Amino acid sequence: MSVKTGFWYKNGPVTTAIPWKRPSRKAFTAWFTDFLAISGLDGYDVWLCGGFLQQKWPTWDVDIVLTGPFDAFALERILTEGLQLAVNKHELLVDLQHQSEPPTWPVHPADVRIIRKTVLSPVIEKNGDLLTDWRNEPSLTQIGTHLWQVDREVPDGVQIARVQAGLTYDIPPKLLHRALR
Repeated sequence: MSVKTGFWYKNGPVTTAIPWKRPSRKAFTAWFTDFLAISGLDGYDVWLCGGFLQQKWPTWDVDIVLTGPFDAFALERILTEGLQLAVNKHELLVDLQHQSEPPTWPVHPADVRIIRKTVLSPVIEKNGDLLTDWRNEPSLTQIGTHLWQVDREVPDGVQIARVQAGLTYDIPPKLLHRALR
């Protein structure tokens, strides 16, 4: 039997040995204030969704979706800087991605559709375990040094399982920042 020691997380170019804490409003507000200072973010809408918004089940992350124009160079920098701030400064795991459309609402198992997600890596690792592995997805395309696009079903399997277990998504995704148009 092997014993794992320490902590290690990797998502594309972002790594940390700092374990994150469960998200709190205080930690999220501090991260979000720093995140809004990232250059180029004014071109994107920023949405809060998922378990942290719902506050109905325990969660270890905050789900943030960017929507707006597709600019690979800007997105790679924004996603990288945003995640670096989260895990290495604020000890907060932020699931940060760009989507082709705003987050799904309402979450209903019968309303499955395909959206395009842009992420830092198709592989996310924590302590040697794979948290995400989209390498075998037929639609996966590398579009930058650390930027990938993949077509995914929404709602996803985790969301559908929650709804089927009676955990409803009562609060719609919240627009936290509107792009300057």
